[in-house]
Amino acid sequence: MWGEDGFPTTLCCRNALTILSNALASQALNSGGRVFLSQDQWQSCSQSFHPQQGMSLDSCGFDNFYRGSSPCSDLILQDVRTLQQYPDTLSRCSHFNQRFDQSCADCTSGILSVRDTLYSQFANNNNDTDRAICGVAAIIALAAGRPNDPLVDKFLRCLPPSASGSDKSNHLYHFIF
Repeated sequence: MWGEDGFPTTLCCRNALTILSNALASQALNSGGRVFLSQDQWQSCSQSFHPQQGMSLDSCGFDNFYRGSSPCSDLILQDVRTLQQYPDTLSRCSHFNQRFDQSCADCTSGILSVRDTLYSQFANNNNDTDRAICGVAAIIALAAGRPNDPLVDKFLRCLPPSASGSDKSNHLYHFIF
């Protein structure tokens, strides 16, 4: 359920990404900084994650978000925090108490900048799945940078609602993170 802008198009998948990002940020902060779980841990987690009937992480296109699935899936928090764009993006995503349209534009452009830098440094292979995983890594690292702020939820609320909501062809392939 990915839109042309690269973000989840359905509310259910956006909610799943919020929960997932915050949980992985917490995990990274408490376990040596690894952004993603091992494949076994991921499978165990994703099999038990069903917030709504008929919804799963796989149905949202989140089936490759585990360590070793992509160059960006092996990142640690420090890899992201040392990027020149990271502190600026953390600041850009901290102003949702200001004009909503400007706050959204600032935060989105910052996240895309972090995503693009991660992708060019670690993946850079013209693969949309790898680009998406770099984007999720950026969101997780930013959530870890503000563990008591619902940054991910605020950011995902910026995105327009789905036109179709059920177009599985847009899963991960158009994820511009």
